[in-house]
Order: sequence, then C-alpha cells, then structure tokens
Amino acid sequence: MKLQKQRTREVNGKEYHRWTVVIPTEKVQELKWHTGQGYGKIVRDTLILTPKTKS
Repeated sequence: MKLQKQRTREVNGKEYHRWTVVIPTEKVQELKWHTGQGYGKIVRDTLILTPKTKS
C-alpha cells in the first residue's frame, strides 16, 4: 500500500492537495471490495479501513 499526495488546485498562489491511499488490486479482490466501498477511522495513531455497510 502507498500514500500519495495529489495537487488538486491553486488559488491565489496557494496550493491545495488531497491524500490518497493506493491499495493493490489483489488486496481489493481478496477483501471483495468494490469502488466507493471503503470507510476509514482513526484509532490512536492507526488508520482502520472497513467496508461501508448498506443501510
């Protein structure tokens, strides 16, 4: 897995970025996840990703 920083825009000389976690295809397939399914939360200093539950 890899954390990437992406520049989204520049306004009045100030750059804005977003961060993306790249998960390898084989891990996504192993988890049986689909696009848009991830949900993240922080516990202490750890990011925990889980699938969204349908409501």
